[in-house]
Amino acid sequence: MPNRPDDSDTGGGWTAREIAQQPTVWAQTAAVLACIKPKVSTFLEPLLAQPTLRIVLTGAGSSAYIGQCLLPDLLGQLGRRIEAIASTDLVAAPTLYLQPQVLTLLVSFARSGSSPESLAAVTLADQLITDCHHLVVTCNADGALRALLTQHPKSLVVVLPEATHDRGFAMTSSFSSMLYAARLLLTPTLAVTSAWERMGAATQAVIDREGGAIRALAARRFSRTIYLGSAGLSGMANEAALKLLELTDGGVAALANTPL
Repeated sequence: MPNRPDDSDTGGGWTAREIAQQPTVWAQTAAVLACIKPKVSTFLEPLLAQPTLRIVLTGAGSSAYIGQCLLPDLLGQLGRRIEAIASTDLVAAPTLYLQPQVLTLLVSFARSGSSPESLAAVTLADQLITDCHHLVVTCNADGALRALLTQHPKSLVVVLPEATHDRGFAMTSSFSSMLYAARLLLTPTLAVTSAWERMGAATQAVIDREGGAIRALAARRFSRTIYLGSAGLSGMANEAALKLLELTDGGVAALANTPL
């Protein structure tokens, strides 16, 4: 497994902690969103009231898969045009994806908030789209993306709790926390407290009850894994395959497909 400097002495200790801490950081995330609810409403409600609004969910790698996971549910909830487009695609061919005359909300997911493709996607969107608004969900208060948009008149940057800024090599609690936060931000009728309490309790139960079975399965030294998922779970299948590739340094061939 490739090590970051803060993971080298523990053989993945940060990753294990960040997987296990998810129920706790979801509660912290819910508290952050509750505190900024008036600000969020002021920014989003006028946009979501516009029937011509196009929402683009973007990010790179794991952050792109957040958009894939959210897309089917948001389509059903909001009943408007929503697309999940990786920031790497936006940057590679901006004129193919960005529509100058269409009112657009670009929703950017960024753990560090400093990757070149995240910054470039936002910059290109502003250059090419006449009326572009930005919602950024990030885990890093010191990221370049936040600095870029702090004074932007058509932006809202939501910084999640510091604990979500994963120090492990693979995104885990940052992924799930950004996904959860965006779901709450874009569907304001969802009850924040009950949502995180249900998810947190279910996840904690799996960690407590199935930890032994998970360790036993991992110890079987399999060489290939295929994750199956359709609709919103197709994004989760892609993310799970990427996590396994990252955490085994490519030692386990990991693929994603649909069960159909």
